[in-house]
Amino acid sequence: MSGMGGLHGRGRQPVELDLDLLVSVCSDLGSVYVNDAGEKRYRKSDDCLGCLKDLQRFLRNDDPDLRTVFFKLASFETPRTDLLPLLTTYPGDEEIVTAALKVLTFLTMPVNPTSADPGRQLEAQRAIKVMFCKAEAVAVVLSLVTKPLSRHPRMSKDDASTVQLVLSFLRNLLQVPDEVWTQGQVSKSGIPQRLQQVFLSTLFAEHAMELIGTVCSHAGSRPFRDELPTLLSLVSAILSGVGPRDLAGVRAPTTVHRRAAPAPAAQQAGPAAGGGGGARGGGQQCPDWDQPPPSQQEQQAPQPPPGPTDAVLEGVLAARRAQRAGMLAAGPRLHSRARGTFVRQHGEHSEKVVYLANRFDKAELVAAPPPPAVTKPLDADADAIPSTLGSDVLWQMRGWVVEMLAGGYNVMMGAARRELEPGLGISMMDADDYANFLRVVHVFTGFARRMQQPAPAAAAAAAAAEAAEGGEGEQ
Repeated sequence: MSGMGGLHGRGRQPVELDLDLLVSVCSDLGSVYVNDAGEKRYRKSDDCLGCLKDLQRFLRNDDPDLRTVFFKLASFETPRTDLLPLLTTYPGDEEIVTAALKVLTFLTMPVNPTSADPGRQLEAQRAIKVMFCKAEAVAVVLSLVTKPLSRHPRMSKDDASTVQLVLSFLRNLLQVPDEVWTQGQVSKSGIPQRLQQVFLSTLFAEHAMELIGTVCSHAGSRPFRDELPTLLSLVSAILSGVGPRDLAGVRAPTTVHRRAAPAPAAQQAGPAAGGGGGARGGGQQCPDWDQPPPSQQEQQAPQPPPGPTDAVLEGVLAARRAQRAGMLAAGPRLHSRARGTFVRQHGEHSEKVVYLANRFDKAELVAAPPPPAVTKPLDADADAIPSTLGSDVLWQMRGWVVEMLAGGYNVMMGAARRELEPGLGISMMDADDYANFLRVVHVFTGFARRMQQPAPAAAAAAAAAEAAEGGEGEQ
């Protein structure tokens, strides 16, 4: 499968720009006309496909430092006047849609901060991102991968390249940062302040996030195994500005229906692969993860008298709360000094698993001194700044993370870990891939840890309540 490395223009010598030819190519893409009903419509030219391929060659040979072709197309407003109308007017023409999407992918590649005027480049990319906050534009892009994914695992090279192109384009748009505003400042470009939130809402509405999760669940097999760097950067861009605390603390909005739980088959995924620190629970969904944390007003609100059915349900819940309080009183469920562990013993002709007890868990031996107290939480720096996403998008993001933990996360991170194990400089992945891997691990495992292990204050309160009940029983 051909990679996207050519999009960066690396290894190519920039050629002298023929401005007249570039203007001719842009003007020959198509034109706007008025139909009999007085409505404006876009009509492609006879040589539209050839012009789109010429634009790809211009961008491929663009000077990576000066970005002359990029700035010319931005000044011509070619994405708004020609590329987007081509996508929405001719969604059934796969050649035109694919060629136009390749040009857009060139234009949205990550900006090199050492190139000319990076702020102006980001402004042009934000304008493209605004265009794809419309559902019809995203729907046309996603329609390209419908047939290729239906042929998996017998996908051709063209099918794999099409899926790679769509994933790269979505990744590029997600990596475009929001405009930084000061308090009281008004955007001169008219771009929404929370552009990432609007774009993510569109992706959720058009089921693009489900498509990404499906691809991640097959990341261990070809051709998606070759796209692990793209998948890691895509998931990392989705989680940009979102921390485990944001996902664990968000409450379900009243206007959003709760998503259905994953199928039982999807809940039997293997243990999460996060550099040895994957999400606990073997990929099975915790029943409490889809429940929003109760607010203080809900806890203090008067409750109606229980009926016959409510009494039975209340009894079951009370038994469950008592069981949980007993578990909390026994100590935290996740701790570093476990009582023992299972190890594999290698013999000459056999391999067996034995239980190796902790040698410090004996009365005649003195345990090692406890480690020094941690002055701040492990993820304090990452969660210090709250997320700028709204509660609606955060709740949808939480549901997507839960579904990923049920299957896709384990497959993708397991395959990525095997590729990263040789180490930087030996592995085929670069430093950015390692950073994206650690970022994804931090969010997913941090969320799983927060949902599986209650807060210290809650654990202490439950243990104190259990002790008080035990004292009353003795009296």
